[in-house]
Amino acid sequence: MSNVLKTVFPSARQSLDCSFPPVMSQLLAELVRPEPSFEDIARIIRLDPAITAAVLSLVNSPFYSQHGEIQDLKRAAVVLGTREILKLALSVSFLSSRKSMSPRLGNAPYANWRMAVWAAIAAELIAEKIAPKVKEQAYICALLKDISLLVLANCDQALPSPEKNKDLPLCSLRHGQLEREQSEWGVTHAQLSLEMLELWGVSDLSRDCIQLHHNLEQVEELPALTQAVIFATAWAEHISDAQHAYPPAALLTLRERAKHCLELTEEDWQNLEDRCIERFRSMLSAIGLEELHPADRLYEHSVQTFKDFHIQGSEISAAQGGLLTIAQIMGRHLRWNFAIENWELALYDKSQHSWALFRYTAERGAEHIASTTKPSLLPWSAQGAAHLLRSQSQTWGSLRLSEQSLPKRGRHELSLYVWFAAEALHEYAAHQATLVRKASTFEGLPVSVAVLDKTGHVQDTNDALRSLLSLNTTPRGASLGDLLHSLNPAPFGSRWTNFLADRSRKDMSTLLCCSPDKNSAQCLHISAHKQDEGKLSLIIEDNVELSEIELQALSHGEFLEQIIDSMQELVLVLSEDGTITFASKRWNTPLFDLNFFEIARPVHDSGHHWGPAMLASLRQPVEVLFHPTGDAPLSLEFVVSELASSAQKQKKYLLVGRDLTQIRRLEKRLRQRAIVDGLTGLFNHYQFHILLEREVLRSKRSGKSIGLLFFDLDGFKEINDTRGHQAGDTVLKTVARIIRTNIRRGTDFPCRYGGDEFAIIATETDQSGLQILAHRVHNALQQHFHGALGTSMGVTMLRHNEKPNELLRRADASAYQVKAAGGNAVCWTD
Repeated sequence: MSNVLKTVFPSARQSLDCSFPPVMSQLLAELVRPEPSFEDIARIIRLDPAITAAVLSLVNSPFYSQHGEIQDLKRAAVVLGTREILKLALSVSFLSSRKSMSPRLGNAPYANWRMAVWAAIAAELIAEKIAPKVKEQAYICALLKDISLLVLANCDQALPSPEKNKDLPLCSLRHGQLEREQSEWGVTHAQLSLEMLELWGVSDLSRDCIQLHHNLEQVEELPALTQAVIFATAWAEHISDAQHAYPPAALLTLRERAKHCLELTEEDWQNLEDRCIERFRSMLSAIGLEELHPADRLYEHSVQTFKDFHIQGSEISAAQGGLLTIAQIMGRHLRWNFAIENWELALYDKSQHSWALFRYTAERGAEHIASTTKPSLLPWSAQGAAHLLRSQSQTWGSLRLSEQSLPKRGRHELSLYVWFAAEALHEYAAHQATLVRKASTFEGLPVSVAVLDKTGHVQDTNDALRSLLSLNTTPRGASLGDLLHSLNPAPFGSRWTNFLADRSRKDMSTLLCCSPDKNSAQCLHISAHKQDEGKLSLIIEDNVELSEIELQALSHGEFLEQIIDSMQELVLVLSEDGTITFASKRWNTPLFDLNFFEIARPVHDSGHHWGPAMLASLRQPVEVLFHPTGDAPLSLEFVVSELASSAQKQKKYLLVGRDLTQIRRLEKRLRQRAIVDGLTGLFNHYQFHILLEREVLRSKRSGKSIGLLFFDLDGFKEINDTRGHQAGDTVLKTVARIIRTNIRRGTDFPCRYGGDEFAIIATETDQSGLQILAHRVHNALQQHFHGALGTSMGVTMLRHNEKPNELLRRADASAYQVKAAGGNAVCWTD
C-alpha cells in the first residue's frame, strides 16, 4: 500500500464507507464473483430505496427500448441480465455520493460525476464496436478510474496534492498533473485508484485500462479494451469542457483520431455519439443530476457546425490589415451564421496595450468608434449582454448585440462561435507578437531603413538611420532631401524629384559620398522602392561596413556552409544564365550544373518573362513548381537576392526556397472542406451564404434576376428512426444526386443547408423558369422514392433591393407553410 493510503485510511472498509453509500462495498464484492447472484444483488439494492428507484428508472429509459414498463428488479434481470442490473446499481451507488462530497470538490463539483457517466457510457459503446466481449469491463473501468481523486478530496486529512484549479473539475487532467503526483505522492492517481480497488477486493479489472487511461499519446499501440477507456476518458474531458481548457477544435481532432484508430466510419461514430447522448441523459435523469448549462453542451452541436466555425476562426487568425479587418470578417460571420446585422465589438490590441471599439450596422458595415487603454472607458451604446472572447486566461474582446432576437438554439451556437473566435484572436495576437519581435531584430541591423510617403516625407525610421543622421527621435513628416543635406549639401540633385514624379519607375539607387568629420569619409549606397500601397521603402548601406562584413564572412566560410546545410530551406546560387553553381547538401537530388529555369515553372504570372533576365529585377518572392526529377513537382517559394562581389565580373544570385508542398496540399483539402458538404458533395451551409451574397450582388449589378428554392424532406425522420442513420445518409446522398441531375450546371448552385434541408440558388432565370426547375426537382424526387419521401418546398424570386437573408427568410417561411399544410408540395411566394 502506498504511503498516501496508509496515512489516510487505517482500514479498507473505512476508506470506502467514508465517501460512498454502504451498499457500494457489497456491490463491489458481487462484481468480482464469476457468476453474480441475482438474489444477493436484489437484496443489496433493496437496502437503499433511492437506488432501487433509480435502477428501475434506467431500465425503463428510452435507451433500453422496453415495450412495457418494468416494475420489479426480478423482471428487469430477466430482460436485461444480472450483470447489466449489477452495473446499473453500481453506477447509481457510485454517483449518489455526489451530494455529500460536492462541497469539497471545488467550484464545479457535479462536473466530476457527469464526466464519469459520459466516460463509462462511451467506453462501453466503443468497446461494443471493437471488443464486444469486454464492453461491461470497459464501462466499470471508466467509471472507477478516478475514484482515488474523489476519495482523497473527500478526506479531512491534509495531503500533498497537485496544483489545483478550482474552475476545472477535479477529474479533468491538468497540465503536468501526473508528474506532480509522482513527485509529491510517489504514485499517480491512476495507480492510487488501482490500490484502492484492490483493498476493496476488486482486483480482476484490467490494470492497463485504469493505469493508462490518460495515455492518449500511445493509444494506437494498446489493446482494444484500453483504447476504449482512453478515448472515452479524453472524450468526457472535452465534452465537459465548460471552462474552455482545450482549444475548441480539439474535439474535432479527437473525433477524427478515434475514427482512424478504431477503424470506424463516419456513420459508425455518429450512431455511437447519438446513443451515448441518449443514455447519458437517461442516467442523469435517473439520479437527479442536471446537465450542463445549454450553452456548454458541446455534444448538442453538429460536427458540421464545429467545422464551419473552425474554418471561420482560421480566417480571423490569418487576418491581414489590423483589428478593423477582423471586425469586418466577424461581421460577415455573424450575418451568415445568425442573420445579426447590428452589434458592437471591443478588441484588445496586444501590441499597443489598448482597446478598440467597433460598431457594425447593415447600412455602414464595420466602423471604428474609439480606442482607449482601459476597456471600462469604451463608449458602448449596445445594451445587450456581453459575450466575452476569452482564451488562454486572457480576454481578447467583448461582443454586444443591439438586438436580442436569436432563438435559444441560435444563442447556444453563438456561444460556440465566440469560443472559436476567441481562440483565433489568441493565435492572431501570437502572430502579431512574432512580427513585433522580428521588427525589434531588424532595428538592430547595421542597415539604415526608412518608410516614406509617396511625396518623399518620413513616416518611420529604424535606430541605425537615426544614428546616421544624429537624431534622437523619428523625424515624421520631414523631407528626406532635407535630412540628407547634413551629410551632403546636394544629395540627389534632380534625380530624387524625377523619381517621385515618374509613376512608371519603381526603383532607384545611387551612391552618396560624404564626410561626417574631418578624419573620415563615407560612401553610402541608397536604394528606394515604391510599394503598392503608396509608400516608399528606403535602405542606406555603408559600403565600408559591408566590405568588413564580407571579409569576416570569408574567414568563417566553413562555419557558414554548415549553417546553410542545416537549414530547412533549399539554398541555391545561380549564375547570370540561371545555371545552378551551388546547392545546399540537405537537398538529396543533385542540382549542380542544372538550369534553374528548366526545372522550375512559376505558379502565378509575375509580370516578368520566365528566364535568367528576370533575376536582376525580381523584388518579390516567387512561388514555383520545382521538378528536378521525374517525380511529382514540389511547391517552393523562392526569395532572390543579388550577391555582390568585386572579385568576379559575372553576377551571381542567391535563391532561398521554402517548401510549401504540405501547406498547399493542406490548403487544398481545407478549401474543399470549406466549400463542399462531406456527405452529399453539394455546397455546404457556409458556402451557401457566400454564394447567395455573391449572386445577389451580381444580380444587382447586371440586372439579371435570380431565384431561390428551399426545401426539406418529408418522412426523413421516420427513415432515420426506423432504419438507422446509415440508411438516412444513403437517402441524403441519393437526394443530392437527383438534384445535380435536374439543375443547370454552372448556372444553378445546389446546397445542403443542414440536416435534411436543401437549397438551390438559380441564377439568370425568371419566374417561369424557376417554377419549371422547382417542379422538375420535386417530381424527380417523387418518382424515385415512390411517395415514401416528399419535399416541402418554398420558391421565390429576389425582390428589388432585397438583402440575401431576407430572400432566404421568405423562401424558408414558404417551405414552412407547405410543411404546416401537410407537406409534399411546392409553394410559390411573391
